[in-house]
Amino acid sequence: MRNNPKRGQALSEPIGSKSRRPRCQASLMFGAFWFFLFFFFSVPLFAYIDHIAAPLEEVWKASEEALKPHGIHQISQEKGIMESKWIQTRVTREKRILGKVLAKDYWQRYRLKLSIKETQYSVQVEIRGTYQFRRVDSPWHASWFKMKLKGEDREKERDFFFKILSRLEQNKQNPTASTPA
Repeated sequence: MRNNPKRGQALSEPIGSKSRRPRCQASLMFGAFWFFLFFFFSVPLFAYIDHIAAPLEEVWKASEEALKPHGIHQISQEKGIMESKWIQTRVTREKRILGKVLAKDYWQRYRLKLSIKETQYSVQVEIRGTYQFRRVDSPWHASWFKMKLKGEDREKERDFFFKILSRLEQNKQNPTASTPA
């Protein structure tokens, strides 16, 4: 129930309206928290993770041999991580604008990071990709940027896992050929 205010006085607020303000601010803060959490941390959440029923040493050796053609940037067997050098390819991205399809060519470079951990019954292999893009017609000194990834980009991680599996199978069939020269 509102009172008629005198000059210079504000209307009295209905009962319970003061408790709505903090609840509204809290929900905005909660929403902002989740937005920033997903915005900043959504990229590294995607990875290809699978388990291999083989000894850790064999999986490590097969992973290292599969990564060598791309170049090894970082390797640490104590931490259980390997990282490739930048791998550069040319890709075409299509956008639909008002029913028209616009295709643009980009240079794509990506780096694969492997995390290999021994679990109770198997070895867990986690493969994460870091992807960057640059227009083909841009100068060589133009900076790389990130774009929304497509399924074909994430398939590279899965395909690399299958390379590890095939290398592991080759090493089991022909153990003398897998020794480094």
